[in-house]
Amino acid sequence: MSGPVNELVGYTNEMAKGDLSKSIPVGRQDEIGGLSNGFEDTRLSLAHIIQNVREHAQTMNQTTVSIQQSFEEMVEYYGQIVTGTTEEAKAS
Repeated sequence: MSGPVNELVGYTNEMAKGDLSKSIPVGRQDEIGGLSNGFEDTRLSLAHIIQNVREHAQTMNQTTVSIQQSFEEMVEYYGQIVTGTTEEAKAS
């Protein structure tokens, strides 16, 4: 394989391993340039999708923590009601 093809293969192998941090050089006006542009667009799209997934996961985690705190508060509140009702029944 020629130099530019080997270089592009190297970038795509890194992408396949999950490394989307390296920009693929674009600007050539031949078939290799077309492939490079396509792979760079793919890299950017994948990076954007991964960032969105991370943001949504963080939001879900925060929501889960909030729901858990609310549930614990409800359990404590209802426990106090049951304790109060039991004490009232004993006093009667």
